[in-house]
Amino acid sequence: MRTNGGVFKSALRLWIRCLVVAAVGASCSSGRTNDVGTTESEQLDVLLGRADPQVTKRVLEEQVDNQQRMIVTCMSDRGFEYRARAAKALFTIGPKAELDAHDFASTYGFGYITLSGPNAPAPSVFDADPNESIYSALSEAGQSAWFAALDDCEAQANDQGGLLGVTAENAQAVDRFSAQVRTDPRVLDAAAAWSICMRGAGFSYESPAAMHDSLRTQADQLAEKNAWESGSPLHAEYSAQADLERQVALADLECAPAFVEAESAVIEELRASLLDQLG
Repeated sequence: MRTNGGVFKSALRLWIRCLVVAAVGASCSSGRTNDVGTTESEQLDVLLGRADPQVTKRVLEEQVDNQQRMIVTCMSDRGFEYRARAAKALFTIGPKAELDAHDFASTYGFGYITLSGPNAPAPSVFDADPNESIYSALSEAGQSAWFAALDDCEAQANDQGGLLGVTAENAQAVDRFSAQVRTDPRVLDAAAAWSICMRGAGFSYESPAAMHDSLRTQADQLAEKNAWESGSPLHAEYSAQADLERQVALADLECAPAFVEAESAVIEELRASLLDQLG
């Protein structure tokens, strides 16, 4: 039997993306968040990985709660009962919110490999679906109609999600913005200086983005093979990679501030253009 969770899965994908950006994005290292406090500004900071983890959690929970209310109304309009699912059970905050930057780096590195697999601070398992008793009581044809309506209502709720709507248009806008920031001459100059600093610490990366891509790829490859398991033939490689990531993260703490400052200035300068493309 099919289960209910489309909007939650969209929210989870967004949450995971924001967790990753917040955990490793250079722009987050500065600890800067927009102080205007408007919903739109906070949403943009979440999208860019510049929001505090607690703010990210709150914003995404509000997003899911709003979408759930839309789905309740939409399903009712179509003649179906639907009970909203609570967002607060979905999102958890990992150790990055509890440790200072040095302690996090020395313990977890960037979190790519040390917080993968069973150690991942992933959203919690869904609580029992409050709608199960509703669709389970329907005939097979009734269930098909209920889930077809739910698919449409979830899509409608997501399309009305504003800046955090998980739409192709929003994803493309963020990708264009990220590319614009990465290729800005000021950011390129700062990345070159960062690279020189990192080489002095014994690590050769062209840019912070290249560093994160490399470490993330290696972690993903090992995680796919369950290399964290003590009996895995790749466990020694997993442990070595975790040690490397911690060392690189500590070096990055020393080298990143100037890069963060330059990148943050460019992001602030260009953020209005991104707002125009989102929604």
